[in-house]
Amino acid sequence: MYRTFAKKIGLTLLFCVFLNTSAFAEKSWYTIFVENPLPFLTAGTITTLILGKIAYNYYQTHWETHEQLIEYCRSAYKQMHDDVQSYHHSYANDVKLSDWELKEMILENSKKLYPFMTYYASLTRATWRLKKHLATINAQLKKINNHKRQFFYTDKTERTIHLEKMLLQLEMRGKYLHNYITKTMCLVSTLKKRIKLFREYNEDCCNWSQNPKI
Repeated sequence: MYRTFAKKIGLTLLFCVFLNTSAFAEKSWYTIFVENPLPFLTAGTITTLILGKIAYNYYQTHWETHEQLIEYCRSAYKQMHDDVQSYHHSYANDVKLSDWELKEMILENSKKLYPFMTYYASLTRATWRLKKHLATINAQLKKINNHKRQFFYTDKTERTIHLEKMLLQLEMRGKYLHNYITKTMCLVSTLKKRIKLFREYNEDCCNWSQNPKI
């Protein structure tokens, strides 16, 4: 697939160079380049970018075998699901609390000097971790899609049918996790907005700014 694509791109670029230089057929290549460097530089830049993209895609899909990708996704999805589930259950319960109940919960569960600022910091860490999981899911879904494309150009055997089915299942699982992470991020975002409106949170921030070493 990539060889065919590369050939088409190469022919297109050669044709473009020919059009740009045909008017100067009687001149030497050096003279043409000196007088009109832009077409050559543009063609060279485009060629470099395209070949780099082709090489990257080839590396992503051929360096890692189907079996390796499947094994990695199974392990990573399990770890991410457990992590996201713990956040989801915790913050889903917190979101349901009234402002008064949420304040009481924060005071009861925190042993630190600035409980509301500490709780907000935990939400910020959760957001960072969830975004990291989301980036991983997006990358894996892209890899799965690239691996699935390879089966369009291979013979259907019992092995390839089985691998294709496993990749399809992992793709569905990845999309489910993507939605699960997105929903959990919405819960965290809602709590962050609520906490920032609390007088106690602003007091914590003010007191901490005056005594940051405490």
